[in-house]
Amino acid sequence: MNKSTDLYFKNRIQSLGEGSVRGQLGTREFLTIKNLLEWFFQDSKIINNIKVLDLGCGDRFIQGAFESEGNDYTGIDFEECNVETESMPFANNNFDLVVCLALLEHLENPRMMLEEIQRILKPGGVVIMTTPNINQCGNGFWDDPTHVHPYNPSAVRTLMSMHGYENIIVTPNLRCKHRLFYGQTKWHFYAAKYLFLLRGNSKKPIIKYLRGKSTGMYVLCQKPS
Repeated sequence: MNKSTDLYFKNRIQSLGEGSVRGQLGTREFLTIKNLLEWFFQDSKIINNIKVLDLGCGDRFIQGAFESEGNDYTGIDFEECNVETESMPFANNNFDLVVCLALLEHLENPRMMLEEIQRILKPGGVVIMTTPNINQCGNGFWDDPTHVHPYNPSAVRTLMSMHGYENIIVTPNLRCKHRLFYGQTKWHFYAAKYLFLLRGNSKKPIIKYLRGKSTGMYVLCQKPS
């Protein structure tokens, strides 16, 4: 990581916001992840009573929601492990699920992180990531000075395939929407950007259904069994 990204990770927790609001966001993130995994992998128990690693966890805002379902949650952040240069302090074949939210775009080279995730996942284990979709956010990607590597759906599929992952799914990172809005076609990404008028945290007086605009993507894939 470059120095500006290092500074970002060391100071971001102070600016994440009030705890109860973050907890609500964590619940929505958890419910979305749960639904996606159940829909795409056809397993209603895929996220119950499992070992979960939250990589780049920040303030651990998803911890409460995961633990409420009986999951064994572990969070690790940059100050504990520089994922670009250091091995993660976990045994092989240790986790059922690795969650990696808004981290990939901050890495100049994700090779070591992706290899380490695969090492610590159990056979058949799942990784789910979020990252901006450069096709949708365009030059706005660079509004965050700590962003160093943009991806689009094709590039991130190729990246995960190169590192040996399978059953790769890339879908808009909407939160708690009807399952029809989650898919891999250009229509799904277009709808995520243009059908929903405002971002989910907008304070403007508009019905909740029309909030949730997204220009990012979820990336789901598995370690081979």
